[in-house]
Amino acid sequence: MVILSNVVDDFINKLKQDAHFENIKIIKAYPYVAKPTRLSKIVLCLSLAEISADNCSVGDNCIYGDYKIDIDIFVPYKIGADVISDVFSNIVNACNDNLPIGISTNNIKNDRDTLCYTAKCSLVFNDALNIGGVNDECRNKWGVNTDC
Repeated sequence: MVILSNVVDDFINKLKQDAHFENIKIIKAYPYVAKPTRLSKIVLCLSLAEISADNCSVGDNCIYGDYKIDIDIFVPYKIGADVISDVFSNIVNACNDNLPIGISTNNIKNDRDTLCYTAKCSLVFNDALNIGGVNDECRNKWGVNTDC
């Protein structure tokens, strides 16, 4: 079961524990504002992008559905655009205990404001969802708690 209010923080912690990301800054996405300095290393900005959920049983507070995490990848020009595919692969490989049901990325773009190559990676997951405590009795679709 996924607690939606923690999903981005949990994914950030998972990536930070992976050795592939030790030299990469990983943060929650924030409003796009000018920074006084330029980025000197790769930065990943994560956000919860979409949620689609339904009741998974009649009469129970069991919510099951999909949620999407967007990851904006910023790679400074001096590092090079070819690194983005490696970063993307490492993100997908870090999902080994909860495989996404959907994976997408867009074309690499030049961002003159940040002096970086950028790309967006999106991962879609499917699980029992805890939305504000409504779903505590429902653990997952395989029946850890058979109320679901």
